[in-house]
Amino acid sequence: MRLPWLFSESKKEIAVRAKPDLRVQALQVLPGVGQLTAMTLVAEIGDITRFPTARKLCAWAGFTPTVRNSDRKIRHGHISKQGSPWVRWVPSEAAQTAKVRSPFDRMYLEIARRRGRKIATIAIARKLLARAFYILKEVSATQTLSPERVPQPGELVTSDAPAIWPRA
Repeated sequence: MRLPWLFSESKKEIAVRAKPDLRVQALQVLPGVGQLTAMTLVAEIGDITRFPTARKLCAWAGFTPTVRNSDRKIRHGHISKQGSPWVRWVPSEAAQTAKVRSPFDRMYLEIARRRGRKIATIAIARKLLARAFYILKEVSATQTLSPERVPQPGELVTSDAPAIWPRA
C-alpha cells in the first residue's frame, strides 16, 4: 500500500513547482486545465513570443489540417500531427472537460452534429490552445511591466509610474 503515499507526494511536488510560475496560474482559468496540464503546456511551448499568432502555434502543435491541392482542387485532410505530441495530447484531454462547459458546449454540439464527436473534440482542443496562446501573450507582456501581479484576462493594465514626458 505504498502507492497512495507516492501519489500524494507527487501531487505536493507538482503544486510546489507550479506555484511560482505566473503562466501556470493564468492558464488554469481555462476549463479542463489544471496544474499539470498548464505546466506541460508552458514547458513544451517555451517562449510564447516566438509565435506571432495563435494560428502559428496551432500549426506548430499539429492541430491544423493537411492540405493537398492540384490546380483548382483543394482537399483538406486529417490534422498534420507535426510538433510535440504532448502539446496535442494535453489540450485534447482538457477538451474532454471543456466540451460540456460554457462557452465550448454549443460549439462542440454544432461541430459534432456536422462532422462527428471525435473531430469536434479536436476542434475544441484547438480552440483551447488558441486561448492559451492569448493568455500566455498577455502574461508575458505584463511580466515585463510588473512581475508581482498578473492581471485577469481582459483586465486593463494601468501603470502607477509617473509619466516620462511632462504635459505642455
